[in-house]
Amino acid sequence: MGNSTISEKDIQNLVSFRDGYALFAPDGAWELHDGIKFVTETVHYCRANQVRGLIVDVRSVIGLKNPSVAEKFWYTQDWAKAAERDVAIALVANRDLIDPTKIGVTMAENVGLRSHVFDDMEDAVEWMALGVTAHLEFLMPVAHAAYRRSIELDPQPGTF
Repeated sequence: MGNSTISEKDIQNLVSFRDGYALFAPDGAWELHDGIKFVTETVHYCRANQVRGLIVDVRSVIGLKNPSVAEKFWYTQDWAKAAERDVAIALVANRDLIDPTKIGVTMAENVGLRSHVFDDMEDAVEWMALGVTAHLEFLMPVAHAAYRRSIELDPQPGTF
């Protein structure tokens, strides 16, 4: 993407829209900053178009390195502002990129962003379809059950 401005057309070309959520699955070489900026703009787009969730699958990005704690802090701030509590984000990454403490998920929750990280797309889709949709629609008992299920799928304490 480079340092260019991200347009709606860019988002429509690179993001697929499913039933109730969007999927951004970049491949090839992406700079971390460019990917974060694209996700931020995609979250804005999702919120404006009443898309309740975004799954970001970075498993095919070449040379992706684990973001620092400071980078996680800043992008979770950006994503939370863009989401305004209306869009949830599930990140799918290779296991070696997932911080065992999942500090990013905690940072996100601390600023009002509902998010989680997975190493399996099916788990991310299940979390998005059940837990987040229910949470955003204020069906709290269903949301709590779905979040408990996500903990069963990934019992590691902490965050990404």
